[in-house]
Amino acid sequence: MLSGGCLLPRRGPEPDPTPDPFPATQQVIDALRQLVDQTGRDAIQSLELRRNKVAVTLLMADGETLRFTRSEAGPWDNGAKPAGDHQPTTSTRLNQLPLQLLSEFVAHAGPEAEALVFELDDTGRLRIWADDGVGDFDRAGIKVDGTGRVPTVDLSDPTDVAGAIEEIVEAYGSRIYLVSADKYYVHADLNLDGRQHGVRVVRHPRESPYQIDVIPRHPESWLFDPVGIDPTLAIELLPTIARQADLAGKATDWQFSRPTADSDPHLSFRVSEDGPTDPVVWVNQSGKIIKITRACDPDGGWCPR
Repeated sequence: MLSGGCLLPRRGPEPDPTPDPFPATQQVIDALRQLVDQTGRDAIQSLELRRNKVAVTLLMADGETLRFTRSEAGPWDNGAKPAGDHQPTTSTRLNQLPLQLLSEFVAHAGPEAEALVFELDDTGRLRIWADDGVGDFDRAGIKVDGTGRVPTVDLSDPTDVAGAIEEIVEAYGSRIYLVSADKYYVHADLNLDGRQHGVRVVRHPRESPYQIDVIPRHPESWLFDPVGIDPTLAIELLPTIARQADLAGKATDWQFSRPTADSDPHLSFRVSEDGPTDPVVWVNQSGKIIKITRACDPDGGWCPR
């Protein structure tokens, strides 16, 4: 008892720390448990949280992917095939999703966020992002340990771009066929150990690297480790290389790749022109133009990519 005869007020239950517009943490967990019981499938590929809505894609026993949605406290629907041509083949169990950090993810998403999404790719790598209405081509990436947003990459800054390349290698490995960048993102095509296919990975300015497509594997003699490549010359030449090559179009992206098997990686630029194929301008280490190609050489080298 306090002096003066006043009693401390009794404390009620602690409020769930997850603020609107997203469902509370325990509501999400309970809803997912209900879906697992309903379907008999604890194989989650993605989880999307929106205002008064939860959507989940599950990997079914027959290998198909189905998307289930639920509004507020209503029942789950019967599931439907999700949009898109490619669906991942990996999944995770409910208790392996870091939902105990949901309040941190929501806080880092910010008050403008309209959706919070958890997604797995074909490698089983989890990414978390928020649709905050800021970027036209990317979202606000959130670190999976709940410690903050993914750092923003300035695609005009060589140090940032080199860092993005290192992030891709750290996440997916160094068996790279090509690494490239344009005004929207850094991307790499690469082989994965133990896989019968390759993958295409992108690093948008505000998102961590993630796989966007499955592609054919490339011969080992064409692969290289891009860590340590300096993109300064690529960024500097991109605005002017088409004019230097006496081409009518505009260079849309740059890339490093081996022009022939086992050769050193070279810098090249794709130039967008009216015509059946876009020319590719190759330069040496000093930026001097050494070749312009529209098709592979007879020996299969110097191919536009």
